[in-house]
Amino acid sequence: PKLETGTPYIFAATHGFSNDIIACLATIDRSAYLLMGSTNQVEYNKLMYFAWLNGFIYVDRTNSDSRKSSLDKMERVIRSGSSILLFPEGGFNNTENKLCNRLFAGPYLLAKRTGAKVVPIAPFYEYGSDTIYMKYGEPIDMCSYENKDEAIRLLRDKFSTMVYETIESHASSLVRRNLAGDIRMKFMEERRKEYLKNSWTRDVWEEELTVYKDKKCP
Repeated sequence: PKLETGTPYIFAATHGFSNDIIACLATIDRSAYLLMGSTNQVEYNKLMYFAWLNGFIYVDRTNSDSRKSSLDKMERVIRSGSSILLFPEGGFNNTENKLCNRLFAGPYLLAKRTGAKVVPIAPFYEYGSDTIYMKYGEPIDMCSYENKDEAIRLLRDKFSTMVYETIESHASSLVRRNLAGDIRMKFMEERRKEYLKNSWTRDVWEEELTVYKDKKCP
């Protein structure tokens, strides 16, 4: 999309592979602070020095006070004239059938506080490939929605459409009846290898696998 010069945006992206953060930062046309919710990587991954140089806000996804304060910090960044990059799915999308997981409300809450528009991004990477495809949507004015759930459903629908269109255009074609063995296990093995592209120093999965769970649903 053609974005306004000098205007901060909330860049919201789907989350599914180890290099999607770098791919987003490399293709956004302006400064964007990253909301980083991977404690172990912040503590031990030397690449986080580059995230710090770029500008990032750390959030402990397992701590409600940290989540609240991160929203305050993102608001400060927007009001100072810089943009924000966040991944409202929380953890990676590790489902083989859902185009997009349910979303946390961060993009909507930040938009309501600041008036900034939300730019949806759908990075796509096929495991084993050397190519990442990036799809950007037009900015969404979430401030016009009084109902949070309605606004978040709109964003999730937009994500899902973008992901589907990218898969349709760029993914390898597979026929289910031609796939042998336990397809679910093969898929999860690929996901495991994707996680292992980063080094981990301890059990981190309570945080890394964080996904939105509606309190109204069992």
